[in-house]
Amino acid sequence: MKRLLYILIILFLQLSCSVDHEAERFLSNVGELIEDGYPDSAMLLLDEVQKEDLSKKYRMKYELLRTQAMNKAYVPLDSITVMDTVLEYYELHGNQEDIMMANYMAGCVQRDRGNSPVALKYYRKAIEFADTTNLKDIRTLSRIYGQISSLFNEQRSPQLDIEAERMAYYWALKARDTIAAINYYAYMASPYHMMDKMDSALLINQTAVNDYIKIGRKDLAAGILPISIDIYIRQKRYEEAKRAMTIFEQESGLFKDGDISQGHEFYYYYKGVYYEGLGYNDSALHYYRQLTHFPKMENLQAAYEGLARVYRAIGVADSVMKYAFLFAQANDSVSLKSSSQEIVKMQALYDYSENQRLAAIKAKEAEHLRQTLYLIIIIAGFAIYLLFLYFKRQKEKKMKKIVAINTQYSEVLSHYNKLKDEMGLLKSGFDLFQEEKEKEMAHLQKVLTFYQNDNTSPDAWDVEQALLDSNIVNHLHQLASRGRKASNAEWEDLRQVIENHLPDFYQQITHPANITDKEVFVCILSKLRFIPSEMAVLLDLSSQRITNIRGNINLKLFKAKGAQTLDDNLRKIKENHKKEM
Repeated sequence: MKRLLYILIILFLQLSCSVDHEAERFLSNVGELIEDGYPDSAMLLLDEVQKEDLSKKYRMKYELLRTQAMNKAYVPLDSITVMDTVLEYYELHGNQEDIMMANYMAGCVQRDRGNSPVALKYYRKAIEFADTTNLKDIRTLSRIYGQISSLFNEQRSPQLDIEAERMAYYWALKARDTIAAINYYAYMASPYHMMDKMDSALLINQTAVNDYIKIGRKDLAAGILPISIDIYIRQKRYEEAKRAMTIFEQESGLFKDGDISQGHEFYYYYKGVYYEGLGYNDSALHYYRQLTHFPKMENLQAAYEGLARVYRAIGVADSVMKYAFLFAQANDSVSLKSSSQEIVKMQALYDYSENQRLAAIKAKEAEHLRQTLYLIIIIAGFAIYLLFLYFKRQKEKKMKKIVAINTQYSEVLSHYNKLKDEMGLLKSGFDLFQEEKEKEMAHLQKVLTFYQNDNTSPDAWDVEQALLDSNIVNHLHQLASRGRKASNAEWEDLRQVIENHLPDFYQQITHPANITDKEVFVCILSKLRFIPSEMAVLLDLSSQRITNIRGNINLKLFKAKGAQTLDDNLRKIKENHKKEM
């Protein structure tokens, strides 16, 4: 029974994985259709799906894709009520791309409901989640800015419109979407037209027309000509207006059976103004009346104004009164004015919030930099401490080695001196004992010769045994063997002994005026057969420093370069009169 239960669970999981895999692949294909510009086909595919059978993850994806497809197919989104749920889901479970698209579609729903300030809020939030290294996100980013510019255009905010349009154009170029980039550039003519900067608007429009022609899209070039047509008419350049109108009607692809496509009806107003300017009032009335069949506030406002103006020109007072009243009603759009103020407030709030956000980021970066500096200082301090410990241990290790050498040398020297004393006692007899001691002394002589790097026997060192075996000399050997430097008093004692016992030597080594105390002591220690490692410990100097001092002494006293000949030169100094210790 348990085995059967396991099998059923496994089959259920496999079936679930298979269903999820199929849903994932299907919705991915639908997304590609939308992105490639086939929203109608995407909607047909989505209509075939029973969304109730989908898990919540794929049901949310379904709703988002359907909203995207409707938006791209220019189907109004004002009836969609699920976007709040979709957005809430993706804010908890989606990646950045999902959150960006959900906010974008939420903004489009609010746009079609006429709630421009809320739409702007969603658009701005979508922008925050854009990955500017992702080509798909960059393309979406340009569209979002395009929607923002449309909101500002509708609310008669040309400066904000231009700013948003420039961003849409910039990101379209980044996305390598040439047609969209030209389109956004062409849209910039509208806010300049709104600010009555007709030359700028005309230049922008004509530049965009030429750019479309360069890439072989005469239909798109013709489709943006109404701006130029309006400016030509305002400037009474009717022949140029007529040529542009002919190109627009023949090449734009927006006319079918003489009727213009939905969304482009305002062109009838330009036709009415054109014929009104030429004095063809009947034709002008015809196009103004045709515009009233499209009950959008902007269309009605323009149509009523045109009708009132023509009827005034031909003297039909009743019609003038009628259309003047209708125009006043259409023009008196409190909601539009309120919305315009509200959307400007929303933009100002966004600018303030954005500045606050940037300031917070800068403050966070500064704090991070401060913490990084503190961390670097701590790490550097720790590294210096480790280096200090390393060099200290190396110095201690080196000192142990020097002390060991000094100890061995001191012991050998002490042993040698002791044997020499014993030999003095044994001169009169004990031949065998004497022979053994002589052999031992010979061995110690060789060891001392090695330490001194001197081939001469200690018997030929030309220093009295009493001096070599004096208390201060033995004491200094002991200090060196223990790794301790000599005190000032101990140096003074040594100086007094040498000055009294080897006056000629002392006089010669102190004769140069520029010789230092350290150099005098190095001379004395060298004379007394102290090895360099002992000198380094007693004087608390490095071995290299001792070598340098010895070189300086050789140059000052004997005009010889280097330290190698110093010992020989010092040994050549003879005493004429030696004093007793």
